[in-house]
Amino acid sequence: MERKKKKEDVREGSVRWKKIGGGTFRMASGRIIKPQQIFVAHPDDIPKAHRDTVVPLSPLEEKPEEKLVSASGGYEIVVKSAGWYNVVDGNGKVKNEKGLRQEAAKELLESLT
Repeated sequence: MERKKKKEDVREGSVRWKKIGGGTFRMASGRIIKPQQIFVAHPDDIPKAHRDTVVPLSPLEEKPEEKLVSASGGYEIVVKSAGWYNVVDGNGKVKNEKGLRQEAAKELLESLT
């Protein structure tokens, strides 16, 4: 009898990881990773706090922090997390209450200058 393979939701930029140490690791999607298990996941799916319990089996691509600087006023757009942005003044104070998408952050930047 032929066994069917599970289809994994593999996004572009996904990396193979290995769970080291004891205990299990539960991903945000609900998937449970057991000790010594090798799995495929996007680096954004693994919280930085748990990077000591899982190790990448291939090198990760480091993304430089994006900064869009306004011509006047000293405001800039910085990346908060994947897909979310903050508008920051010259002193480093965040001008928005919650993270904004890139288009909304550009609109806020234009309104401040």
